[in-house]
Amino acid sequence: TEEQVRERMALAWRMEPHCFERARPDGIVIEVRGNPMPGGGFVTTYADVTHRRKAEEALRASEERYALASAGANEGIWDWDIASNEAYLSPRLMMILGFGATELKTTPEAWHKRLHADDRAPYIAAVLAHLKGETDHFEFEYRIRNKAGACLWVHDRGIARRGADGRAYRMAGSLGDVTERKRAEEALRNAEAKYRRIFEQAVEGLYQATMDGRYLSVNPAMARIVGFDSPEQLIAEQTDIGRQLYADPGRREEFLGRPEKEGAVHGLESRARRRDGGVTWISASVPHARDAARPPMQRAGLATAMPDRHQRL
Repeated sequence: TEEQVRERMALAWRMEPHCFERARPDGIVIEVRGNPMPGGGFVTTYADVTHRRKAEEALRASEERYALASAGANEGIWDWDIASNEAYLSPRLMMILGFGATELKTTPEAWHKRLHADDRAPYIAAVLAHLKGETDHFEFEYRIRNKAGACLWVHDRGIARRGADGRAYRMAGSLGDVTERKRAEEALRNAEAKYRRIFEQAVEGLYQATMDGRYLSVNPAMARIVGFDSPEQLIAEQTDIGRQLYADPGRREEFLGRPEKEGAVHGLESRARRRDGGVTWISASVPHARDAARPPMQRAGLATAMPDRHQRL
């Protein structure tokens, strides 16, 4: 602009160094530098900086994309300069931990102090393994104290930059809060453990089986009812329930057909073969099929021993 031209001329008249860029109509970017000479006059140099400017613009665009992607993933960014032992922690990462942008010291030692005692050594070992080149990338989930002192679960991942000698000089990555997922996983584990205790300790026989007659799981009571020493023994030896368990041919087919017609089976009495060759009476039940429109792939059921059944006949 005219104002910029006047400003540059003023600098030249005052014999002050100056530098500016000019974009030609064909897109070439020229850098113009003027430097005063000790004896008077100016030396002006012209350099084509087009490639440098394009590289800088590409870098800015890449950084913007990464920042947008990280914000969309709800993660914070970290960047560790190994030589200076200083780390950059993004505002989003600070926010995850409840800190303001400059409240938390950014050295690895300060970070380590915030880790849960049980996770500190494994975390450091995982970082060192990656720095030594033993892993393609660093990835670890651990507990860390936030500003209020509460423990958060975080998923941390990163990758190191290496020099020509293979040594890492920088490491960067992202960190996300996975506390809710961890809580859900723990709740699921507790529910599964509770179900397993009920399954194992029930006095009735409980089982899951495929539609073609193979046991998927049985509890100890089911094994005892038909004379087996353990659930594993029953699963291994009875691979065709219709033929091996039911003493009356076609009984299993009738049993399987009822839930399709009636929605559930309650107290269907049948003769069952024991492992020792004897026959015992059982009362079997199957819950209502959850999806009547989709053929079931397996059935869960309950079986109760009827030791006095023959006395009532």
